[in-house]
Amino acid sequence: MKILLSGPIGIGKSTVIARAIALLDDLRVAGLRTRPLLEEGTRLGYVLESLSGEQRVFAHVDWPGTIRLGRFGVRPEVFAELGVRALEEGLAAELAVIDELGLAEIDVAPYVRAVQALIAAPGHLLAVVQARAWPFWEARLCAPASSRRLEVSRTNRDELPHHIAGLLRLPPRRAR
Repeated sequence: MKILLSGPIGIGKSTVIARAIALLDDLRVAGLRTRPLLEEGTRLGYVLESLSGEQRVFAHVDWPGTIRLGRFGVRPEVFAELGVRALEEGLAAELAVIDELGLAEIDVAPYVRAVQALIAAPGHLLAVVQARAWPFWEARLCAPASSRRLEVSRTNRDELPHHIAGLLRLPPRRAR
């Protein structure tokens, strides 16, 4: 099963994923997450972290360059290197996780292909898709009919991890 989460910024999508993973602690999980790089409460950039623990900064306020994400300079090679490795680990896991699919990586062809490979693979996938990046990823994912898009809201975010865990306890369907 492929479960794609979306919702407003700050609604708790990453928390839902973390809680669902905790409920599925008997599954082999691999993939990646992004998180803010903070210093004394100030957001300086973003870190890409594999679930096996490797991490690299991919966006920073002090980086110049033509590739920008708001006020942050972006290093797309982090997605082409660490991101692709983490997603390839997801192919061998019972549950692949991507937290999150956004705009910083949309032009990184090897990364986009790795995401598409996870969608086509027979295993489970749990991913967050940024609302503003949804049109791009929706056009490229070609998610199977068995996939589900779930919107995270204040009213469902506490029960959603249990719902997701129940869905992922079902045997994965073979990709067609």
